[in-house]
Amino acid sequence: MLSNIEKGTNEKDKKYKVDRTSEEYKKLELLLAELKREKMYLYKRVQEDLGKKESDKVLFRIYCISKFKEIMEDRKKIANYLVDIEYYNEENKQDRKDILWNCFGDILYDNLCKNIENDKEVPFKKDMYKSSSKREQEIKESREKIKKEQEEIVKIPITETLYNYFMGLITRKRCEKDRYILYILYVLLERFKKKYGDKKSYIRLYKGTKQKGKITAATLDNWLESKCTQKGLERLEKNGYIKQEECQRYKKISLCELPIVEEKDLPQEKILFYAESNNPLLDLWKHNGDRKVRLCEICGSKFLVVGNAKTCTDKCSTLLKKRNKNKGSI
Repeated sequence: MLSNIEKGTNEKDKKYKVDRTSEEYKKLELLLAELKREKMYLYKRVQEDLGKKESDKVLFRIYCISKFKEIMEDRKKIANYLVDIEYYNEENKQDRKDILWNCFGDILYDNLCKNIENDKEVPFKKDMYKSSSKREQEIKESREKIKKEQEEIVKIPITETLYNYFMGLITRKRCEKDRYILYILYVLLERFKKKYGDKKSYIRLYKGTKQKGKITAATLDNWLESKCTQKGLERLEKNGYIKQEECQRYKKISLCELPIVEEKDLPQEKILFYAESNNPLLDLWKHNGDRKVRLCEICGSKFLVVGNAKTCTDKCSTLLKKRNKNKGSI
């Protein structure tokens, strides 16, 4: 903890005692897990949107502090609770503590100085932790706007015509996953066009496996849970569904003979579902039931169910167990 408050020797510090069964504790725990999953590219876009000199990391810090303050107003109390969550909860011990230290480093520093009883004061810039409520609101609004824009980019409508085309694809025996590959390529192409303009009539499939942030054949294999992408692409090209062009670092892949559905026709077309997950197969499988897909009970992400799983990751599973345990103790 930040102070020696467990013994209750200091009346002033009693209000900072951590209550692990409190609603605030559970909310902070969930919020911290959510912030750790936050994508930093959002804040690069926020920086551009607001036209301000702060870095993306500073904007993220201000956003985090504003979200914590929605649960608790007292910064020292928030810091005390987060120290407990980060350092005393088994599932967080190996995590990086960037958010805690970036948001509340001044409080942690002061506490360290008191604990080591060092008379020599190290210069420390405390103003960096201060921000106006107006600035916090600007960043929240910009972040929400950018997030919605990004969600729209990846949200691709799948009409009845398109669905029947992909699922009606005639394939060789034991090559049925070629349908999934063609569907994935279509979604990736439409996302690429949304991001860069309609003139982009191809997607880039990067070579190699260690391509951070890039789509590779290994990415598709992972989504498909089968090492079949390379062979599947060859079959699709041979049958006239796609064209591949070899470049130095990637393949250009364009689609052929697709049913054309203009955006103006969408109101008349029957939209069966939207491909909006990073892995577009999750949306397809949730619609047609080919595989069991659920929404994570902690973060709300779609995931492929193994057994009777209710969460998408081990961390979310741990949070769910703790939440259920706390419910039972009330």
